[in-house]
Amino acid sequence: MTNYPNSKSLLQLGLSEDQLEELIGKYYLSGLAGKISFTSSETLGDLVIKVGHSRESYDALREYAALRFLDKTYPGVAPKPYYLDKKRNLLIMEKIDGYSPLNIDSSIISSIANRLTKIHSYNFDWTGQIHILKRDRMTNFDRAKNQVNFANGWFKKILPYVAREDKYLAESLEHGRDMIVKQVRDNERAFSEQGFALIHYDINRGNMILNDKQELVLIDWGQPYIADPGMDIGKFFLKCDINSDQQEEFFRNYSLVNVSAKNLRARASVYYSISRLISYCWRVNVMNGEINTGGPVANHLNRDLFIKRLKQDREFIIEFSKCAGERQ
Repeated sequence: MTNYPNSKSLLQLGLSEDQLEELIGKYYLSGLAGKISFTSSETLGDLVIKVGHSRESYDALREYAALRFLDKTYPGVAPKPYYLDKKRNLLIMEKIDGYSPLNIDSSIISSIANRLTKIHSYNFDWTGQIHILKRDRMTNFDRAKNQVNFANGWFKKILPYVAREDKYLAESLEHGRDMIVKQVRDNERAFSEQGFALIHYDINRGNMILNDKQELVLIDWGQPYIADPGMDIGKFFLKCDINSDQQEEFFRNYSLVNVSAKNLRARASVYYSISRLISYCWRVNVMNGEINTGGPVANHLNRDLFIKRLKQDREFIIEFSKCAGERQ
């Protein structure tokens, strides 16, 4: 077996081929969301193994590239990557001992802001400098338009389901969708800055770990991009239910050199709105059986939380429509 350049060998991890095969077997038995922890040598301690069933669901090289970059530039913000097997689509990395915060309080907001300031401060000239999913050479505004076009296409798909149940609600949501599209157009100037950064793009409570030193570590870098930092911030605000006061606190602790704070706030707001629209469409799809309700997605859903999020997304789109209408 050949491992990726600069990663450790199985021997250095204290593993034989047979032991690795046994761990992979345990991983598959654990299900789609499974991670297998095991103890390596005394110097490395506890490690985690992740295996991709397919590169569409998980690309080990992509996560390895992000973790390796972070370990070299900002050690401590993410787990150390130790071993990559591209053929097996397998990654072995440091296990972070600690716990995920139950509540996002002021100290967590401050820690996330400081962590993201570090991570986002490295400016990539274009998207191909490390092996992470490329997004071609396009402007940040083009990327935002692509996102809203994707959301709009999905919205058109679910609108008939909503209209069948409540025609008035469908009309309100359609107007909200129109206002979100308009928000993107109205903020074109805010997207004039062309810096690209490494973004996590899935920061939620489960992907934050407070270690034994009470330092915040971001885990699960399975879908990183080289893209606009505003995408990371907007998605974080959505995933963690960050309210307006908390958002202000975040921006008081977050700053990038040569980046307009006003423009960044505007871009984060745009991506927050788009993410809300996409989240709503996805949930309506699930409710209407577009995603196999007997499959792994539905099996891992917390129904109460799912319904709560669905209502929050819907209320946001309707309220956004009202507020945008008042501003016109």
